[in-house]
Amino acid sequence: MTHAGRPVEFSKEMLRCNGLAPFRGRAQRGGAGLGLLAFLVFLGAMGALVWMLFLPHLVAWRLEARTGFPTRIERLAANPLTGTLRLEGLVMENPAGFEPRTFMAVNVLAADLRLTALLRRELVFETVELDLARVSLVTRRDGTNNLGLLHEAWRAGGVGRDPGGRPDPGEARSWLVRRLDLRLGTIEVVNHAANPAEQREFVLNHSQ
Repeated sequence: MTHAGRPVEFSKEMLRCNGLAPFRGRAQRGGAGLGLLAFLVFLGAMGALVWMLFLPHLVAWRLEARTGFPTRIERLAANPLTGTLRLEGLVMENPAGFEPRTFMAVNVLAADLRLTALLRRELVFETVELDLARVSLVTRRDGTNNLGLLHEAWRAGGVGRDPGGRPDPGEARSWLVRRLDLRLGTIEVVNHAANPAEQREFVLNHSQ
């Protein structure tokens, strides 16, 4: 710009006086805010990835500690905000001394949990989908049944605990399934206490 034939120069002091300089500071603060937001999004994505990778192992470890049946899970997705869960490829093996080794194989277990019921220490499932590929009910020579062992360990809160002891205060007092979609594949019944040993297999492939 020229004034009376002479160029006019704007100094930093003049910009500050005219109120233009603060826009630079705002732009810098805006850039810092976007950087922080991007960092938080990155942390959230990493947290979700860690959750998806380690959750199946954590749940399998917890089930094995509770029941004494070696457990593995291929995939598990859970959303604590909506109460939904989907589990795929669950395999539980019998404890030592039981044959065959596989106790239960589940293709899919999906559930929709009512979160408000947890405040009353109740488990209320709106829907449960269970695709049970195979289950083996085995009785050893001494008459011990694997299903009975599982029930006792679960009721006691863990292997080796007294079933008649004080209940865990964090345990749900009751549970309810409003809708169950069940698919049954094969049920195997093995009785080593009989002489000779008996083994029967029932292929159901039933849905209800």
